Amino acid sequence: MQHLDFQQLTEAERIATYGAFFAMAVSDGSLDDEELIHIFECLDLEGMSEQSVKTVRSYLIEPPALLEALEPLTESDNDVRYGVLVHLMDVALADSVYAPGERKAISTAAIQLGANEEQVDAIEAFIREVRGITEGEVDEKEAKERLQAAHSRLDKAGVPTKSLLFSGSVAALSAGGVGAAVIAGLGVALVPGIGLAVASGTAAFFAMNLALGRRGNDPEAAADVERVIHHLQAAITETLELLAEAEAHRGGTHKEAQAREEHVRHLNKRVSGMQRLLAKKRHELA
Repeated sequence: MQHLDFQQLTEAERIATYGAFFAMAVSDGSLDDEELIHIFECLDLEGMSEQSVKTVRSYLIEPPALLEALEPLTESDNDVRYGVLVHLMDVALADSVYAPGERKAISTAAIQLGANEEQVDAIEAFIREVRGITEGEVDEKEAKERLQAAHSRLDKAGVPTKSLLFSGSVAALSAGGVGAAVIAGLGVALVPGIGLAVASGTAAFFAMNLALGRRGNDPEAAADVERVIHHLQAAITETLELLAEAEAHRGGTHKEAQAREEHVRHLNKRVSGMQRLLAKKRHELA
């Protein structure tokens, strides 16, 4: 059975993958507090250089353009390229419908990652089937038939099964209940701890926590919260440094001064949002 391990990816691939997460999150035109916390819960920066870690955290302040983020992945293995596309589709379909800008973002990502229209449609169909089985009243026989048909479509389109390891919805379904045996039969393993978190889509992370009962005083849940707190504290410190530099700068044209003022407002907004999240996460450990 295969497991997702982000630490098996190159550092450039990991940066690109996280950059794509942030880019996808703002494809609907905004990045709100809840989306921030989902992304932080998905970050596994263990083993990365300090500069790479700072690069990833900088996406919180200014997410990269999707094409720019995905560029380092264009030469990656099929499992990685299609896996990232699966994950982005998972995020886009978190509430079962595309938000404005998300369908275009998926099309942009697919082209950059070398996927054709048939493959995109097959990935979407599979994710929708998984979501439908997880959320609906489906018996084991129907779940098996639907998942096998959806997987057959993926296979026919040339989408590697291992790419499903990047899907939080698939991981949630494999945690137990109707359809779990079929998912296991595909060779997709549920990975606990950080491996589980990095596989999650925006909504699916909470579905997995629910399936595993990871709440309250669960040590793994507490470790997740502590990791988020660490990222938030570091990101706040780095943003405050940028804010101090921006506020200390004087001179330039009127247009440059206006742009600087807008940048300061943007940084202050980000700091306020992260401070609210930090207070919330600390309260969870109290």
